[in-house]
Amino acid sequence: MDTPADQNVTGGDERRWGVWVVVGAALAAVIGVSVVTAANQSSDSTGDSAKPFSLEPYTENGSGVAGATAGLSRVVLTEPAVKRLGLETAPVRTVSVGGQTRPVVPFSAVVYDPKGVAWVYKATEPLSYLRHKLTVDRVAGGLAVLSSGPPVGTQVVAIGAAELFGAEIEFGKG
Repeated sequence: MDTPADQNVTGGDERRWGVWVVVGAALAAVIGVSVVTAANQSSDSTGDSAKPFSLEPYTENGSGVAGATAGLSRVVLTEPAVKRLGLETAPVRTVSVGGQTRPVVPFSAVVYDPKGVAWVYKATEPLSYLRHKLTVDRVAGGLAVLSSGPPVGTQVVAIGAAELFGAEIEFGKG
């Protein structure tokens, strides 16, 4: 894992990293528009025209990292919506990096808000996902090496996180 291809996201690469944050946020926003718009206009295979997701206010019950999910809404999807999005999850796991065991998630799981803050969506219940703040130390081999984030073993959305972000912030509404 600790190879010359590792990209440290601090130091001289800050400007380039900042550009990718903006590009990532813009991509999430564009994808979010298409998901929310399509979701509000489509129906599932049963002909039901109900909204494919709902937002539920979330309050921490003493578990998790303080502030990592404060003030957020849980995104609850219908089963047809999960299938349409091709949503996939993967566990937060550990790898050896430079002789240290570090938590990692697929880099595809990481979304950035317009302020450049990194997040993942963790599965809280079947069909229910909650955004969780994290700190990415570096990106290596398709993995985001974390300084902070959800506990090891937590299932996070590896495919479809940008669509959840668009739905949560209701991008394109208004």
